[in-house]
Amino acid sequence: MRGIVAWFDPATEERVLSLWAALDDLGIAAQQPPSRPHVSLVVAGDVDPAVAVPVLAGLVPDLAVSLGAVALFPPAILHLPVTPSRELLALQAEVARAVGTGVRDLDVFYAVPGRWQPHCTLATDVTPALLADAVGVVRAVLPLEGRLVAMGVEEAGTHRRWVI
Repeated sequence: MRGIVAWFDPATEERVLSLWAALDDLGIAAQQPPSRPHVSLVVAGDVDPAVAVPVLAGLVPDLAVSLGAVALFPPAILHLPVTPSRELLALQAEVARAVGTGVRDLDVFYAVPGRWQPHCTLATDVTPALLADAVGVVRAVLPLEGRLVAMGVEEAGTHRRWVI
């Protein structure tokens, strides 16, 4: 699986990495480097970097973002919702349109207007026993204000990256 992702500015990235480490200290399987904190704009079975990188070269973001809450996607994915500004929604829609032929098996939540929920994943398997502690750790640093400043194709599992 590959995605087109937007990466945070260095200060925001460091704050999210600190959250990953704090969750890991609680015994929660948090995201880990070499993954980088990001907001996925498109997720698909495959994204061809040879198509996506040149097509998206003019769309690299520099957007202010606000991460002001902690939330859970079923069954147990802890994340920071990103407040969906008009600029962010427009960027995601343009990225999804622009890469059309270079994407195979596009996830429906990234293809249908209005279904995308911008977020930064913190952990993918939070047990009920640790949920309250996890939420407490994250709430202590909220809100996070930052910027999305770079974009690329990232491969899940291997974390290979093609920077746009």
